[in-house]
This record gives sequence, structure tokens and C-alpha cells, in this order.
Amino acid sequence: MRQRGAGGIGGIGGINLRGVVDLGAIAAAKAAAEQAAARAADGLPTAVFDVTEATFEAEVLERSKLNPVVIDLWAAWCQPCKSLSPILEQVAESYNGAILLAKVDVDANPTISQAFRVQSIPAVFAVINGQVLPLFTGAVPQTQVKQAFEIVLQQARQLGVPCADFNGVAADVTAEVTAGDVGNGSLEAQDDGDPRFEAAMNAIDAADWDAAKSAYESVLATDATDRDAKMGVVLVGLLSRLGDADPDALVATAMSSPTDLQSQFDAADALAINGRYDEAFAVMLAAVRANVADERNRARAHMVELFDLAGDEEPSVQPARVALANALF
Repeated sequence: MRQRGAGGIGGIGGINLRGVVDLGAIAAAKAAAEQAAARAADGLPTAVFDVTEATFEAEVLERSKLNPVVIDLWAAWCQPCKSLSPILEQVAESYNGAILLAKVDVDANPTISQAFRVQSIPAVFAVINGQVLPLFTGAVPQTQVKQAFEIVLQQARQLGVPCADFNGVAADVTAEVTAGDVGNGSLEAQDDGDPRFEAAMNAIDAADWDAAKSAYESVLATDATDRDAKMGVVLVGLLSRLGDADPDALVATAMSSPTDLQSQFDAADALAINGRYDEAFAVMLAAVRANVADERNRARAHMVELFDLAGDEEPSVQPARVALANALF
């Protein structure tokens, strides 16, 4: 049995908990900021720094060849930014330079926000060896920020980025962050000791969608932030809507109706719940490229949701993330 993981990010982009204020994290961030200021006063490098349009290439693109750079796009008037930025800074400092945090004031640097096609802030991205990886939008709790940084570190190591900290030591990935497995219309039972997850798995195997949804929702009733339960509700919704559908027929419909975004979603979802992730991502990538404005953003968000369902252990996820980033930027 696969143990229930902490949940995927993609989307890290898939779940926005706006307005979350973690007072403990902010206090820790203040201490981290004081330590960073002391390092700067001593002429030592710091993990958190401001970036402008003039310095972006040198401070972000070039440095990302040695260390992944997380980008915090913020503005002084943005209340969620005031909640998120201290958390980002505290988490970044905890990596001692293995992961860097570049802060971009979108009002002072509109060209950067336009290049990232930012629709709302705070918006967080990563640049790894010059490649852009969307992370999430909106204020999220410290645990989710930490998960995002771990994903960034994993992806950087896979791309051969050294990720050495200020002491010259290569950082280790301290946690495996996954979204769970989806395959052939079924999830493997999460062996975490909570019988509600086993009940959900049994209900899915029996195609009892109402019971499966109820089991996942009972978890959310006691822990509204449980990532696996959230993804379970999403999966059950897809299975109940498309579980018996012929994915190839839906793909044919999508191809004959390229401007019908819902047909693209249906085809991609049916492929995903049958374990055909590479084809599902190809359908959604085509939808991203074929649309603009709000429709394009809907297609992007749907593709990120499928990343979460597949989990980062699925081999086609990382290439699809890179392809999505290239299509957007």
C-alpha cells in the first residue's frame, strides 16, 4: 500500500486559501529577516532579495542555473501579499541559499508581471535553469509553501541544478511530496490509519460515487486543508461524470470542436482517469495554446488540476509542466 502523501502542488496552484494569516510563521519570518539583515551587513549573501526589470536577467535567469529561484510577485496595496510574503521569506531563509527568493514589486516592474501573464497577486513562480514553473496564486499556509519549495528542489535536482547552499553543501530533498496515484479509475488505498480513506477507496471500487464523496467530505469536515481528501472529491466528481465514457470518442469530439473548451476538458479528464496522462496533458496543452485571456487561464488551471491528480511520480508530469510553462511564457 502507498502511504498517503502530503499532496501535490501544480497547482500548489490548485488550492488557494486567501487571507490565511499564520502569526507563528510571521514571527519566525521576522527573526529570519533580522538574520538576513545581519548577513547583508556583514557582506554575506542572502537568500531573499529584490529584483527589478534591470536586474532580472542577472539575478534570476543566470542564478537559476546554480540555484532555483522562487519569484514572489507582490504589491504594497495587496493585503494577501502581506500575509504570504513573510512566510515565503522565512521558508526561503531556512534553505540557507539552496533555494533563492526574488521579490518583484509588480507596480514598479510592470514588464515582469506582463511577461508572467499575472492575472492576480500574490503570484508565485519558480525559475529553474532558465525554465519557468508556475507554483500558486494567492495566500496559502506555511505548510503548503514548504511543500512548494520541496517540489522546486526536487525538480531542480532532476534537471541537474547543483542547489548548493551558502556553505557549498548540496541540499537534500527532505520530504517526498506527492498527490496520490490515479490509475484505471481507481486509487490505491492510502495506508495512514484513517478508515475513512479506506472506505472511500472501497466505494470507488464499487462505483458508489456518493459514498466515496461522503467519505472524503467527512475528512474535510475535521481537516479542511487535507490535500488528499480535496483531490479525492475532485476525482470522484470526474469518475461519476465520465467513468463509463469512451475516452477515444471524447477525444474525437474535442478534435472536431476545437473552440469548445468543455469538450477539451471532458476528453482530458476521461484520459486521465484511465491513466493516459501524457495524452490528457497533450489535449490540455493544445487548449492552452488555442485560447486567450480567461479561456486560456481556465485551460491552464484545469491542466494544473490534472497534474495534482496524477502526482509528481507520474513520469509525464514534469515534461508537461515544462511544456505548459513554455506555452505560457
